[in-house]
Amino acid sequence: MRALTAAAATEIMAFRPWLRAGPAAIQEDVGRLEESSVAVRACEHLIVPGLLQTLEYAKRIMGAFERPRVDLELAVAARIARQALIHDPARNFEFIVTEYGLRWSPIGTPRAVLSAQLSHISELAGLPNVSVGVIRTGVQTKVALEQGFVFYEGVRAEDSAGIIDVVMLETLTELILVTNQADVMDYRSQ
Repeated sequence: MRALTAAAATEIMAFRPWLRAGPAAIQEDVGRLEESSVAVRACEHLIVPGLLQTLEYAKRIMGAFERPRVDLELAVAARIARQALIHDPARNFEFIVTEYGLRWSPIGTPRAVLSAQLSHISELAGLPNVSVGVIRTGVQTKVALEQGFVFYEGVRAEDSAGIIDVVMLETLTELILVTNQADVMDYRSQ
């Protein structure tokens, strides 16, 4: 969470320094942000959001990036561990995904992995605190889906007396945390 707290102060953090801590540490930092939130809302158009991923799908997605095998196994385990939070009825989760994102996977992914992934999402969508919406291919939307993001509502911020909302976006090279509440409101309305 310290890395995320530091990023919140500057709003943009390059991935390379954060990656030195290791991919499992990144998952643990994100998990702490999720744990400090009362609600998590994700809008992802290219892949299935991490909180909805099966073990095998997560291995394929995270394995698409070059890293030592031990790092991959630790990162996947940390991502899957984050998912225990989704069963907490005191928290709300909303996911918007695209049909494309549900169908895409790295080359060589067996059809059974995608089929199991879709079944898993369907099961999670049955939880009373989880909502999953799918934007079908070819459907017009009021906003451009050029960048996925995660909206963390009611975050108990470190070194802060208050509760804030935070938006996290990832680019290829940077992690962007939006903490300016006027800017955060723009994401809330999407």
